[in-house]
This record gives sequence, structure tokens and C-alpha cells, in this order.
Amino acid sequence: MCIRGLSREKLNKAGRALFSFNQNPCVMKNKILIPALMLAVCGFQACKNAGKKTSEADTLSQAMVDSTNMITDTSGVNNNDTASFMHKAAVGGMMEVDLGKLAQEQAKSAQVKEFGALMVKDHSKVNAELKSIADAKNIMLPTAYPENEQKHLDEMKKLKGADFDKHNMSMMVDDHQKDIALFKSATTNSDTSISKFATKTLPVLETHLKKATTVKSSLK
Repeated sequence: MCIRGLSREKLNKAGRALFSFNQNPCVMKNKILIPALMLAVCGFQACKNAGKKTSEADTLSQAMVDSTNMITDTSGVNNNDTASFMHKAAVGGMMEVDLGKLAQEQAKSAQVKEFGALMVKDHSKVNAELKSIADAKNIMLPTAYPENEQKHLDEMKKLKGADFDKHNMSMMVDDHQKDIALFKSATTNSDTSISKFATKTLPVLETHLKKATTVKSSLK
């Protein structure tokens, strides 16, 4: 009997030859090594990719940590720094005096004019005391305003009457709130001349804030 032109005898011979080939140790070894080698290559590539992803993740994580440290690191900041406090207090004191003088000239409300006169009187004394401390420490205080403060003062000079009154008193409330916070922080300054000065001046600033709030609320 023939199958597709091959006799049973020839088919049997071909089958025995194929079985013999598969039983050859070298062939069997190659049949085992090739898949194993493919698995090893795939495993190496997978590890390489995983290592690459891990490295990228580690780099990103470290960058985020570094960025956070840059934002939150306050080791170089000293809120009680003597020179810094004196410069801020000097600029604030000059502004209170200049706005007080401006209020006496351009305000419509008698209360605003009166408050302006109080600012000139009290802050002139505070400024003089601060300058005395600075001179003793050979610290040069600013005699001109920073750009933003000068710009604001120039804008204030353009206002007249009721517009000036409202803007000026709102500014007085805000400024004295900031001044009080600044002087409170300075009461713990390691320099006793500064801590005493801040402690002495605080009640004056707090009185100013109360009066400024009262005047502001009375304006229509």
C-alpha cells in the first residue's frame, strides 16, 4: 500500500532515521541549549530594562527630594538678624512719617489728618532711637525707599480727599499689622539693645493699630 507515492517500507525507514537523529546527544543538547539561551537573553533584557526604569525612578525621586530641601531649608534664615530687622524697621518708619505728612496735606477727614500728625510725631521719635542704635553698631540705615515702596508712595501722592483717606487708612492698618509682627520677632533678638528697643516700641505700634482701625471703620 502506498501513501502519496511512498511505500510503507520507505515510511518506516524514514521514521527510524528521524528517531535516530533526535536521539543523537549533540542534537538533543542543541535542542535544550537553544531555548535555554533564548530564555537567558530575554531574562537579561528584562533585568536591564527593569534596572533602567529603577535608575530613572531613583533619579526623579532624588530630584524631588532635592527640590523640596531647597524650598523648605531655612537653616540659613535668621528671623532675629539684627541688621535685617533694623533695615526693615527703618524703611517702615520712614514710610509712616512721609505718609503722615502727606495725610495732613491731602486728607479730607479731620480724623485722618489727626492720625497723620500722630504718625509724624511718634515715628520720628522711634526713627531717631533706631538711628542711634545703628550708629553705635556702625550699621548704615537706608535713606531711600526700595523700588516698590517708592512706587506706592508716588501713587499715594496722586490721591486726594476721600479717595486718599480710604486708601491711606487701609494701608495704615496693614502696615501696622506687619510692623507689630516684625517687632514681636525682634523681642527675642540675642542683641539686648534690639530686643529692648522692640519691646519698648511694641505698645506704641499696637496703639497705632487700634486707632487706625477705628478711623478706617469711620470712613464712608
